[in-house]
Amino acid sequence: MDTTDFFNEDLNPREFDISYEEVKEPEFITNVNLSSSYTVVRQIGKQIRFVVKNHGKIIGFIRISSPVLSIKPRNDYFKSPLKHYHVNPFMLNGSVIVSIQPFGYNFNGGKLLTSLCISNEMTDRIRKFLPEYCFFETTSLKGETKQASQYDGMEPYLRKNGLTTSRQLQFPTADVYNELRHCIEPVYGEKEFNGRVTSRKSSPKLREYTKLISIFEKELKEMDIDKYNSFIELKRSRVNLQNLKGYYYSTLGYSNVREHILYNEPLKENDRARFDFKNLYERWQRKAVERYERLKSENRFKTKLETQIF
Repeated sequence: MDTTDFFNEDLNPREFDISYEEVKEPEFITNVNLSSSYTVVRQIGKQIRFVVKNHGKIIGFIRISSPVLSIKPRNDYFKSPLKHYHVNPFMLNGSVIVSIQPFGYNFNGGKLLTSLCISNEMTDRIRKFLPEYCFFETTSLKGETKQASQYDGMEPYLRKNGLTTSRQLQFPTADVYNELRHCIEPVYGEKEFNGRVTSRKSSPKLREYTKLISIFEKELKEMDIDKYNSFIELKRSRVNLQNLKGYYYSTLGYSNVREHILYNEPLKENDRARFDFKNLYERWQRKAVERYERLKSENRFKTKLETQIF
């Protein structure tokens, strides 16, 4: 992948030409990890992956996939804990909605990608393999430490409904990190990666650390199951940090999704035409033009492409 494949031009949003196409998982993971500090790994279950482009150059990535079975903000919305038969046939999660930078900063790119996720065009495409799909959800990336999310300000198309708890691997002290590398890299380091275990010399340390831990766990599980179980418990209780993230959902233009999923009532459209991508795009475009012109007038428009290649 060459950095010239990414969009990094000074172009008014009135002149954009947006397209998107499905991609295979290996290509998707490689490209997201190349252009974002957000680490993406393989995922099981139903999923559909897209690369989004402007004038043929990449501006972002989308993966819509199977949701977790139980999550408190969703249960709060439905006013009841849900069973698998309430979730699996009807719901999907925007697990990756990532714009490249500075496209995201300059043009509110995250909101454009999210608009595509909840559009009628995307809903109809997904229904080819999930016919009853009617509920989209996602969570903010940065959690409670970030005051604003790319999903804020998208009501009534996408609404926030509380916070959900996730766990994040805590980065270790330098001596622990260096000892892991010293022990694991001589065996698992790749020549093409200059002896390291990650796919680029410039991989962020947290991504590299996560890979080292996964190798350590695999070896420990094969060599000593008791120590493996003890380490998993250590991770659960001491190594992982709780992180609160905003929970957002969309009923995709239907007015009675709760009743449909819980009580099998026929779906009722609530002016679904509002969710045509043309309408969502025009709504985003107006705000993107305002942001673009403001950044230009304040000399804050960014021009340096941000990738994980240095």
